Amino acid sequence: MNYKYLTGHNTFYLREGWLKKGLFEVQRNPEIFQANNLIKAIDSLGIGSNMVTSLKYWLLYFELIEKDSDHKYKMSKFADMIISMDNYLNKNGTLWLLHLRSSNNSSIWKIMFQEMEIAKFSKEQVFDRVIIRLKEDDKKFADKTIRNAVNIFINTYYHENNKDPEDNIYSPLSKLRLIVKDIDNHFKFRNIPANEIPIYLIYYIIFTKDDKIILKRAFEIINRYIRIDMNNLKKNLRQLEKRKFISIDRAAGLNNISKRRDFNDDEIFDLIINGDSSE
Repeated sequence: MNYKYLTGHNTFYLREGWLKKGLFEVQRNPEIFQANNLIKAIDSLGIGSNMVTSLKYWLLYFELIEKDSDHKYKMSKFADMIISMDNYLNKNGTLWLLHLRSSNNSSIWKIMFQEMEIAKFSKEQVFDRVIIRLKEDDKKFADKTIRNAVNIFINTYYHENNKDPEDNIYSPLSKLRLIVKDIDNHFKFRNIPANEIPIYLIYYIIFTKDDKIILKRAFEIINRYIRIDMNNLKKNLRQLEKRKFISIDRAAGLNNISKRRDFNDDEIFDLIINGDSSE
């Protein structure tokens, strides 16, 4: 388990508009996040020094920037593609792609979503489970650090509407409502209906490595990132089959799924973000 992103956020969860603002400044000035440019970064970005550090953290976390050979920051290929299709990074498909990056880089997401079969949870339960996993991996972090990381994890995906305007600063990923609260005020991972998930995202996740896969394995892979039941997954697959993106061999009940079309990242990202012109 990689615990790289447990720290570095300075207790600030991602804010709406931050990623676009940060990428714009990196384009203008590749040295914006260097230590000796902090005053200029504060002025250019219009946020405090701790928030500047946090913004850099989130840009790296989502793999939107990277260091070049001169140790300056530049937009990653992933960021170039996303920005060319969604300049403000606020379309539903863009948020799903950012979620994939988040779930790959968040050790807490992996522990809570991929390793544990839980119906609902509290922040304290997340904290306890992360502590257990750290001990298993012989890693040590201060309790305060873990509690801060748990709060960041929750606030990245969950936003509770409040009347106080100061409390309505939210993470864009909360729009996906992957984490909700039940009537007993416990957090839980929401089962996402088929109509909320871009069908091309399903295609992208399933066929990252293989050209052919059985339904049961596809279901397991999708559920590393999205809580979806089998019926809703089948609805998405039928849509992909209808558009001739995949074929499904239902002989002997194995439901072998084969891809019928190949896409580069630019093409599949465009479909995820902007949809198919034939739709």
